[in-house]
Amino acid sequence: MPPKQNKNTAGLYLCNAKFAEKTITPHPAMSEGEAARPKPRVDIEYCNVCNSKPQCLELAALIREQIPEAEVVCRTGRRGSFEVQINDTLVHSKLGSLAFPRYEEVVQNVRNARDGLPVAKVAEQPITDCVLQ
Repeated sequence: MPPKQNKNTAGLYLCNAKFAEKTITPHPAMSEGEAARPKPRVDIEYCNVCNSKPQCLELAALIREQIPEAEVVCRTGRRGSFEVQINDTLVHSKLGSLAFPRYEEVVQNVRNARDGLPVAKVAEQPITDCVLQ
């Protein structure tokens, strides 16, 4: 026999199954979709020696503007770095590519993480002002 369900005031269903000792309900202020969405965490490691803090702050502001629920952290790290991780998955490494990421693709990956979709490596911005000696 299937469990009996009662609709609560937020429009979500509560399960009264015989085997369940507790009924779990989402926070009353959350909708059904918000309760199921994970909060994306973005960690950006940048090089202070290379002065890439402005790029980190620009990317962080863009993410926060478009996905306000995202937790974005900029922190100083290894020399030459601009590493972007979303929920502990590395999506960009300047140490590996020698370039900065395409910000639009990082933002899309944060959306994907928020929506429970997989994240992928992002393309690099073309290097236009680098002089090798």
